[in-house]
Amino acid sequence: MKKRLLKPPAEHGEILFLPTVETFARSLQRGGMLSTCHQLQFFHPGIAIRFHLVDLVQREEKCVIFMDTDRADLRIRIPYLGGTLNHGRDREAAASSKVFDFLVSEKPLYTISSLHRDSVQRFFDEVSCHLERSAAYNECGCMLEFQRFRELFVGQDPVVPLRERLAEAFISWNGIKTPYLFLSELLADQQYKEFMCRIFRDSERFRSVYNQSIDAFTDHFRFRYKSYPFPRLKEGELPFWIMRDSVRHQFNTRNMDISDVKRYAVVPKASPLTLFLRLHRAEIFLHGVGGANYEWINDRILEHFYHVHTVPFFVTSATFHLCSVPERDYPYFFQDPALMRNSLRRYFENRGSTVIT
Repeated sequence: MKKRLLKPPAEHGEILFLPTVETFARSLQRGGMLSTCHQLQFFHPGIAIRFHLVDLVQREEKCVIFMDTDRADLRIRIPYLGGTLNHGRDREAAASSKVFDFLVSEKPLYTISSLHRDSVQRFFDEVSCHLERSAAYNECGCMLEFQRFRELFVGQDPVVPLRERLAEAFISWNGIKTPYLFLSELLADQQYKEFMCRIFRDSERFRSVYNQSIDAFTDHFRFRYKSYPFPRLKEGELPFWIMRDSVRHQFNTRNMDISDVKRYAVVPKASPLTLFLRLHRAEIFLHGVGGANYEWINDRILEHFYHVHTVPFFVTSATFHLCSVPERDYPYFFQDPALMRNSLRRYFENRGSTVIT
């Protein structure tokens, strides 16, 4: 699967889905929780396809998970367009863009209560002013979609915590009915505490399996960068953050004991996060392209540390379906979400699948 993920779909403009729709349908028939997870950001609409797919699948056991434990990184990148959204630009113009910061902080998102109304208004005013300078954004409908989202977001109660406002805005904008959870809530669950304590108590063996899996990944795929997708763990390290005074610190077993694990918030990095979700929260897990790059490593950790051989995961993305590479960063609220849902329906119908509504 990895080698295919490094390339766009074979057919121009096709939605990426791996391994196959047929395999996905068989997994759904076996039952279990269907889920996906991503940071609460103003991400590209190609990423939103996972949330739409979970929402459209005909089943009751499903949920979406919003990561609110990462540092707050809320910004949007808008390409400078000389023509329309998909055509009429030279290479230099396509590579340039303007960045607008909504909120960038070292603090995790779940620790941030709310933003002042004036700060929210200023962000939307600046983006609106920028879009008005380009006829291309009016021609392609982005300006209209942005103004619709602005009304939705600004119309929310400003006293509501920021993560709830972001989640509700995303859910409402995309018309998603599937229940959602925040990762910080899952990490307070006893099941996660037991998951973390098991790794802590057997940290030497976990670190050995983790590093061996990374080495095997590097050797198999012959990446030039030895720290891709993760650096090897040093002595005492585990792939977690420990939270003290709303600041993340590298987790190290040499300066803490099991009581610290139980007392402080311990936040998983990418690999142990999906290990936990695949083991305990999502029998059928939907990844994007980035996350799927490291599941090859997780499969080996599952086999050699947990002695579990198969925990299904699938990969879907609409990045190449929606636009060319330089434009991947524009936010999901620049495009009508109905286009994504209709594209998903056609994709599954063309393959004879009836798993989505």
